[in-house]
Amino acid sequence: MRQLSVFLLSILLIQGLSQISLFSQIPNSEDYVVTHFGMEDGLPQNSINAIEQSNDGYIWIATFSGLVRFDGKNFKTFNLINTPCLISDEFYDLFISSDNSIWLLPSTMNTIVTRFKDGKCKSFKIADGIQGPLNFIESNDGSMWINTFDKSFKFNGDDLESVLPTAEGEIIKSALNSSDGSWYSLNKNLYRIFNGSPVLVYNNIPNESSAHSYVRNHPTKDRTILVGTQNKIIEYEHEGNLTQKEIYLLPYNHFLDLEVDDFNNQYAITAEGIAVKEENNFVPFEPFGKQSNIRIKSILHDNEGNYWIGTDGDGLFRFRKKFISMIDKKVGLDNEKMLSITRIDNGKMLFSTNCTGIYEWENGQATLSKVHDYLPIGCYWSVFQDSRGRMWFGSGEPYMANEYGKPVTKFGLEQGFDGYAVFAITEHSNGYVWVASSQGIYIYDGTKLIRKVTEADGLYYSDSRVMFEDDDGTMWVGTNGGLHTIKDYKVSRIPLVDESGSEFMDQPNIRTIHKDIDGIYWIGTYGDGLFRIKNEEVFRFTTEQGLFDNTSSHIIEDDEGNFWMGSNRGIHRVSRENLNKVADGEQDEIVSYSYGSVDGMNSPETNGGFQPSYIVEENGDFLLPTVAGVAKVSIKEVEVNKVPPPIYIESVRTSEGELKENKNIQLSHNEAFLEIQYSAINFTNPDKVKFRYRLEGLNDNWIEVGNRREALYSKIPPGEYKFRVIASNNDGFWNDEGASLDVIVTPPFWNTAWFYSIICLLVIGGVGLFYYRRVENLTSENERQKRFTEQLIESQESERRRIASELHDGLGQQILVIKNRLELAKKKSGNKIELEGELDEIMQSAVISISEVRSISHGLRPVHLEKFGLTEAIENLCAELQDTISIEWSYHIDDVDGAIHENKEIHFYRVIQEGVKNIIKHSSAEEASVLIKRTENTISVTIWDDGKGFDLKANGISEGLGFLGMRERIQSLGGNIDIQSVTRKGTTIKIEIPIDE
Repeated sequence: MRQLSVFLLSILLIQGLSQISLFSQIPNSEDYVVTHFGMEDGLPQNSINAIEQSNDGYIWIATFSGLVRFDGKNFKTFNLINTPCLISDEFYDLFISSDNSIWLLPSTMNTIVTRFKDGKCKSFKIADGIQGPLNFIESNDGSMWINTFDKSFKFNGDDLESVLPTAEGEIIKSALNSSDGSWYSLNKNLYRIFNGSPVLVYNNIPNESSAHSYVRNHPTKDRTILVGTQNKIIEYEHEGNLTQKEIYLLPYNHFLDLEVDDFNNQYAITAEGIAVKEENNFVPFEPFGKQSNIRIKSILHDNEGNYWIGTDGDGLFRFRKKFISMIDKKVGLDNEKMLSITRIDNGKMLFSTNCTGIYEWENGQATLSKVHDYLPIGCYWSVFQDSRGRMWFGSGEPYMANEYGKPVTKFGLEQGFDGYAVFAITEHSNGYVWVASSQGIYIYDGTKLIRKVTEADGLYYSDSRVMFEDDDGTMWVGTNGGLHTIKDYKVSRIPLVDESGSEFMDQPNIRTIHKDIDGIYWIGTYGDGLFRIKNEEVFRFTTEQGLFDNTSSHIIEDDEGNFWMGSNRGIHRVSRENLNKVADGEQDEIVSYSYGSVDGMNSPETNGGFQPSYIVEENGDFLLPTVAGVAKVSIKEVEVNKVPPPIYIESVRTSEGELKENKNIQLSHNEAFLEIQYSAINFTNPDKVKFRYRLEGLNDNWIEVGNRREALYSKIPPGEYKFRVIASNNDGFWNDEGASLDVIVTPPFWNTAWFYSIICLLVIGGVGLFYYRRVENLTSENERQKRFTEQLIESQESERRRIASELHDGLGQQILVIKNRLELAKKKSGNKIELEGELDEIMQSAVISISEVRSISHGLRPVHLEKFGLTEAIENLCAELQDTISIEWSYHIDDVDGAIHENKEIHFYRVIQEGVKNIIKHSSAEEASVLIKRTENTISVTIWDDGKGFDLKANGISEGLGFLGMRERIQSLGGNIDIQSVTRKGTTIKIEIPIDE
């Protein structure tokens, strides 16, 4: 009898746990991470009327401001502006068929439905006099049906046609007994789609009071249907006849729809709210809590396990199941910045906070520990219970109590402790207690100091943070400056990185030490990566190989061989096998999985640098201290997202704008720009999606671009290419098929086969003519060369005569004046006043001579101007400067050829040349630019630098910088010049000249 009672009790317990498990899957703000999306995230409005997911992965949302498509990262709205084929952008409801057609109900047109697919749409008007459509049904054969209050319509691929039902006895019987077929109700009658046609299977449904009902197969019971109407859901069994089984009353009126999630939870959607079935009743669905005034209108359970809840005016919410729960102020902690945590032998957990004392955790509540009856409230970096049940507390000094909650003994100078700040406490197998502090390690037998270990004994650095005892009694010690072993009080250093000769802080800051079942040591550091010590060989892992973070404050190994590590950026998980294969050269990349705020943590930053620093429970769950409470990780509830993300090419843009078709594109050889926008659908954590792409035929190597969702190309050589993009989801599952796009770059006509053929024909046909004309051409060419040489010599001599004339008549005369003045000055050396006058005259002559030399040099015409025109000459000048000077140089030159009379082009060129020369010689600039813009009537020039500038009022500036010559040349062109400069703020020269007609 007792055994039977125990058996029955076990059965009830199992059923109860099963029910609890089921109900825990109903989304709620306590067990789920809630993320809000609103207009600031891209929604056109905050009222969500309906949510559905299509087979291609997108989530579609009906709003009164358009139809919205969501890929997890971006919202795209289709409305009357960007999708003119829509007849409205106010949608009350939507339905998605298996071919990804979106069927829409406009809110203001109750006799019209719209089918939207692949950016195209078509609207259908149901016959006049029929009240508006109420629901859509897709039968098992894929046919679409739309039911109104009194008629059914079938979509024939092009239009809607009204269909009358069949009511033959044998067909009715077959339809009722069939396991396939969709159901619907009209005017209290029950119909079933059977063999592609509607069959009237029952007149006047029992207890049916509404002219229209929602009908669907029961999610778990065979040959059972659910009929929703008004304020109830009725369960019927159909075994030849229709038999009523249950009636479920709803807490709301005006039933609209019934949604069933992947856990077979039933959600009754009504005009007043949503009700969920719990046990045998429908109760209000209140995921935000009973006190919330958020009104829910729609719900979706997506293919990744997330729930999406649409509200009336409060936006869209994502509910994701937590596997990390927090112990924080909500359950009794006064301070959420956590230090040491530990479990003691009475089952309680002790949490030390940042300088506000120690709390005990029991029965889901944190309370200030009774140890503070004797222990002062303060900072305790280490809380430890030894094998004798004694409690040790590490603060500025160590404290010890013979048992929990009893008086404490302070270990100060009298007990041999002369250090400060105790960060770690552990017990050696010989019973001695090791206390690690900023001044070294103190070893106690429980009452007195046995030994002290410091830098003098061989430690890299005395500030000790973590200790671990090996099987042979060797104590591994990690400090802020290196790793050591201590055996029989003999210290041995374990170098993890190459030593540069200095013994101070060259080694990593050690945070945690772990030994796996194979005897391999794993060392976590603060910012220096993860180290493996195997057979005395050290291997280092960092973020460059794929490690999530270079800080590892904790290493916890689960039953599956995974390391769970805490860091400043979150908790991350990596396979020990994967790490070993990377270290042994068998794999190239570490596959890390990270968890943080989106998984339930108040803050992703864990706290470390002390010991004990984590708790592992019997079921494998573990607790870590963070800066915002204690994080409990339920590793058995970690759900790996195995859904590879669908990938789509969203848009293709060239320099001419966005292309309408994204399948195959063709570009001209001189097309300078190609931008491809792509996306991967992921709703769990879209920021962790990673992309790779390549343009096959140009570069067959994958380009890793992280989460970036665009590819940019310029000047692709002529040829045929295939753009491919692949992506992985938030848990590293790749869609290797990805999306692709054919790209054809057409060659120029001179690089085509037909052009080559014509050239060959011309060459073959012209060989004879070429031979015939060869001698004549050579003779003619020699004659032309002779005339050209004569003209060139004449031109050179003419230029030389001009320069000689200018030198003789101008510069020569001035030099002669200078000579004569010098002779007069020599004679007047005794008369200071006259001597100064002569020297002034000499100076003026010298100034005139310099000016004439400049005039002569400016008269020489540049080669590029002569051969290639004004535009090419200026571009060549700027290009040479960009390549040869350290100033960050930029320029833009419009085509100005022909805008200035050929004889005056040299003046314009000299102005630009003088302006840039002044920048190089005088500005001390870091950046400079030249901008020449041509309009219909004028040429505008801006020469700018960010250099030291100058005072425009200072004497001699204009002449010294060559501005006088610039002004003269601009005046000769009929233009004007404006020079603006401020000391230490750069110089700007603006020029405008009219175009020569």
